[in-house]
Amino acid sequence: MKNIFLSLLLFSTLHSSESKYELGLGMGVVTYPSYIGSKSSNEFISPLPYIRYESGKTKLGRGGLQYKFFDSKDLTLDLSLGGSLPVDSENAKSREGMNDLDFALEVGPRLNYRFYKDEHHKVSFKLPLRAVISTDIKEYESQGFLVAPNLNYRYKQDKFQFKLKTGPIWADKTYHNYFYGVTPNYATAQRQAYDAEAGYNGYRNTISFKYKQDRWNYGAFASHFNIDGTSFEDSPLVETKSALFLGTFISYTFYKN
Repeated sequence: MKNIFLSLLLFSTLHSSESKYELGLGMGVVTYPSYIGSKSSNEFISPLPYIRYESGKTKLGRGGLQYKFFDSKDLTLDLSLGGSLPVDSENAKSREGMNDLDFALEVGPRLNYRFYKDEHHKVSFKLPLRAVISTDIKEYESQGFLVAPNLNYRYKQDKFQFKLKTGPIWADKTYHNYFYGVTPNYATAQRQAYDAEAGYNGYRNTISFKYKQDRWNYGAFASHFNIDGTSFEDSPLVETKSALFLGTFISYTFYKN
């Protein structure tokens, strides 16, 4: 699950004669754990803007904002985005009494290499390096960085599209402590103080589907994380070694150039 819709960027250039764009509105539903390693779960239901925009080296879509710093036939460098949803610690038993987890924005460069592409198939390798910033809108705080190399496969046939993404993740000490660290003032008889280390963050497999019919778009995804063997697996906040994110959306395109 780690894909965030940024809808307010680039509006000043939407009317460029060289731009291609679609505007719409939809509804999305996501079921996700309070954090990876938590047994408690949350459900997020929200209206979503549907935006696809392309102009020169800039592209905005479900994958976030992308800007190609250089472009060759198979090798590209762009800007990638990701994030995690906020969590109320009172809804996560192991975090009761601790600070809430704010929305975490991930942003940074991504190197992409395309191994193969034809009319229906595409295989590529992507290497994003992202800084992480948590925010409750009023305040912002740096939460370290992560690197998530992944192998991608895409199959596209007419109006149907299937994607598979798989790969490990590594993160620094600050990032791991944001989710899994326990400072002495939050330690209890059941929750010992814990200082996380940098290192292996887990392994992710994601599949997604998309179908387009006239102006309607339908999509769904499932993302599984395995955190067995991670550098923070001994944290008292880790209740399970796996996590599953599920989501679906429907949108209607009301305008395109």
